Amino acid sequence: MIQTLEAGSGLLFTLFFEAKSLIKPGVSGTDLEKWVEKKLTKYHVQSALKNFHSFPSNCCVSVNECAAHGVPKAAPLVDGDLVTLDLAIQGDGWYADGAWTYGVGTIDSETLKLISVAWKTTMRAALSALTGKMVGDITRSAWDTAQGYGYAIPSSCYGHGIGLNLHELPRIPFYCGDPLYPVLRETPLPNGVHLNIEPILYKSASPRPEPLVKTEKGLFTSNSARAAQYEVTVSTGTIRGKGTIPSLPGIHPFDPRLQRMPPFY
Repeated sequence: MIQTLEAGSGLLFTLFFEAKSLIKPGVSGTDLEKWVEKKLTKYHVQSALKNFHSFPSNCCVSVNECAAHGVPKAAPLVDGDLVTLDLAIQGDGWYADGAWTYGVGTIDSETLKLISVAWKTTMRAALSALTGKMVGDITRSAWDTAQGYGYAIPSSCYGHGIGLNLHELPRIPFYCGDPLYPVLRETPLPNGVHLNIEPILYKSASPRPEPLVKTEKGLFTSNSARAAQYEVTVSTGTIRGKGTIPSLPGIHPFDPRLQRMPPFY
């Protein structure tokens, strides 16, 4: 049961933590989906992804160059893979949505850096949602962080509001060249709302990001580069700077340790 959005976000954190011990070489995407299905039944919640825009599965399992919306596959994960688990649940009218990237087995230094920078980018954008004045501050924070470390964010990557619906306004780009950005620079950040922050990062030599390539198997980077994504929910609160990150229960949003690597990595 999900009696509040905060409870749902906390449940996702628990599932992401538990998934860490499961994600290892030899485990397949279909294995992960079966595990997710059992967990949803245990906690009496429903997947908000299955049949959403005809998506066939209870979760997204995106491996390596599949950046998002990956349909779970029977192929086993191998040592060195990068995999993102995306979960969205609903219950008692409330929705919760999140994503977590994991390294499989032993990963190389470049993959570890991608994980670290993807996490930093999400956290800095999340803090901008708590302390900024305009919605566009979130966009600017994400884009500047990714660019500063030499990574790109796809032009088709957006965050969103969440609550009694899976996707609510505002729609938040993470690329400053997006047509929405000039408007959002002038749009005040509302108090008392829930926002999902979810930039996708990948390596690109192009000075301009490109949209992800849509296939029946998921969304892929256009240059076949690996991608990483962390998605968290921010509650802006009624006083600027006093909000919370329900996706990280028990962790103070301004704890400096959050800027380094994701918890339980």
